[in-house]
Amino acid sequence: EEVLWNHALQLISAVHAVHLAGAAVRSLEASRVILTDKHTVRISSAGLLDVSRPEASHKQLPHLQAEDLISLGRLLLCLACASPTAAANSSLNQSMAYVCASFSPDL
Repeated sequence: EEVLWNHALQLISAVHAVHLAGAAVRSLEASRVILTDKHTVRISSAGLLDVSRPEASHKQLPHLQAEDLISLGRLLLCLACASPTAAANSSLNQSMAYVCASFSPDL
């Protein structure tokens, strides 16, 4: 659970930093998260679409940032369940039950 908290805080901080910079991650998924060592998490391609198409992304920024938060929640659920499909609609209830049974209520 401690490692999951560590990874969660790093991901939340990274998304927050991107949002403060006036951008959106737009590609927050397991395939874009890199563990550089046991305790360091990095997001690849963060804001890349904002840089390549700034005129389109600026108009939709609040919506894109809201999507980032949804993606972040889904990613954290996948990490907690150690399953890339944990956040799929068909698995959501089972995944949430697993998290509730396996981790402290604080998580």
